[in-house]
Amino acid sequence: MYVAIARPGAAAFGVESNQSVWRAARATLGDTSPDHADWTGFAFGEPSITPLSDGSWLVVFWCIQADGQGVRFVKISPA
Repeated sequence: MYVAIARPGAAAFGVESNQSVWRAARATLGDTSPDHADWTGFAFGEPSITPLSDGSWLVVFWCIQADGQGVRFVKISPA
């Protein structure tokens, strides 16, 4: 899963950073391809991102993986 930091402007989208914040051991629940056409088989969900008072972000998402299922989170700090 990637998180991008962008500051859109009139002329460009302004991507400042695009980083991997979590890697699924298994991208889909079955034997399907992990591209957009098979989105109902994904083994993790789109993240929700909340800015925190210390300048970092809390990234929360659901997942179904071999080592467990439920809601996971990652706290990231911008570089």
